[in-house]
Amino acid sequence: MKLLLYIPVFIILFAGCIQAQTPKNDCDCEANLQWVRQTFEKNDAGFNYALSQKGKDAYEAHNRSFEKRIKKITKQQDCFTALYDWLRFFRAGHIAIRPKVSTNDQQAQPSKEAIIAQYKDWERFEMTEAQLQQRLAKLKKPGLEGIWVSPPYKIGVVKKDKGYIGFIIEADGAYWRPGQVKLKIEPSTESAQYKAKFFMRNHSLVKFDRVQLFDGNIMTMGFITLKRDKAKLSKDAKLAWQLAKTKTPMLKRLSKKTLVLRIPSFNGANKKVIDSVLKANHKAITSTKNLIIDIKNGTGGSDRSYQGILPYLYTNPIRSEGVAFYSTPLNNSRMDKLAAMAQFSRSEKKWFKKGKKKLDAKLGQFVNLNDAGKTYSMTTYNKVYEYPKNVAIIINKGNGSTDEQFLLAAKQSRKVKLFGATTFGVLDISNMHFVLSPCKQFELGYCLTKSYRIPHMAIDGKGIQPDYALSGNIHELEWLREVQKIVERW
Repeated sequence: MKLLLYIPVFIILFAGCIQAQTPKNDCDCEANLQWVRQTFEKNDAGFNYALSQKGKDAYEAHNRSFEKRIKKITKQQDCFTALYDWLRFFRAGHIAIRPKVSTNDQQAQPSKEAIIAQYKDWERFEMTEAQLQQRLAKLKKPGLEGIWVSPPYKIGVVKKDKGYIGFIIEADGAYWRPGQVKLKIEPSTESAQYKAKFFMRNHSLVKFDRVQLFDGNIMTMGFITLKRDKAKLSKDAKLAWQLAKTKTPMLKRLSKKTLVLRIPSFNGANKKVIDSVLKANHKAITSTKNLIIDIKNGTGGSDRSYQGILPYLYTNPIRSEGVAFYSTPLNNSRMDKLAAMAQFSRSEKKWFKKGKKKLDAKLGQFVNLNDAGKTYSMTTYNKVYEYPKNVAIIINKGNGSTDEQFLLAAKQSRKVKLFGATTFGVLDISNMHFVLSPCKQFELGYCLTKSYRIPHMAIDGKGIQPDYALSGNIHELEWLREVQKIVERW
């Protein structure tokens, strides 16, 4: 199972959490780095692979650099950022430093007052909504300036110096308060475009290399989409906004010839919804010539979530490369946790227990848990549907992990073509495990498995290229209509 939270911040796969032994008695950042380093070196399935690619000297230099950086850190959030940056030496994704938030003990949840106090010194920009409206009334072409919404946020954006600054007008009232700076837009040094800094719910920073306007009333930066408040959207803009903001899978008819299936996430929780959408629209899908599947900016998820889609794409047997599990006591403990979870079937729980025994017998080795010893699997279906005849899948750099596993399966079909931009490239080292830090301040996310694609067919760091690259001068929100035009000419 795989679960990708988002790109380019932390990429997360399904896993359990257990506490590990502390290297020191205190909880300062130096102790945290020591523990993260020891845990990662001993347990991560990709550690030695990365070391073979980059060299021991580079790794030692990396460690010396971070030992100096850590000594200067006094704030917890700065420590978390540094620990994550340390992990990035090994790969761009499937790593995580996740601040600990309890999901079971409500008493452990921080109070609203505590959250407000935590961010009370956050940078501010003082302007009321009324003052901003007066300013906007004087502008013939507001451009990026305006009042923008993306629930639960209402953000004011005004020009400042050579760029723009975005501040909170309305929000949740805890993590974000009126006047706090939510985003910054600056001129790009590499092009005539703008780049952006956006602060997430927990105030962590995400950087985007491009800010764009679509139809004058929708602003995009990476996976962030904002709509101008109270603006009247065109038909295409309404559709683009709906597809970009939906949190659940949906299917819409674009024309007599074409349907679009929007999958915002292959998260395991979406499997039932995906299957229900497919079931409810089975007749339409199997009687319409073209199917466009839009998975841009996906969150990854579980391989099980896309299984219901494959029969509609299928034309020939699908080959999938397997993985080897790196066996350590810490890694193998996950099997016991999975076997105890009610969501899995009796046969799945039996497989977990059997796998645990096999792993424990080969500590320090990569272990193939395939019963037949094969390094790959083949999937076949009894039927090839006449319709859809053409399947276009829209992708971008925001796709990785399970999204890429789906693409590797789908692109083997004679019906399928990929459109958009090269994916992120984070699949070969996978199946993340989360371990609670000794001081219980955060969880370290690292990987348990290595794909048999390595080294000859590696995806990590390369991504999956589209069959049809959509130019950078075409806004991503226009890609759907562009793809529709192409497939309806086939």
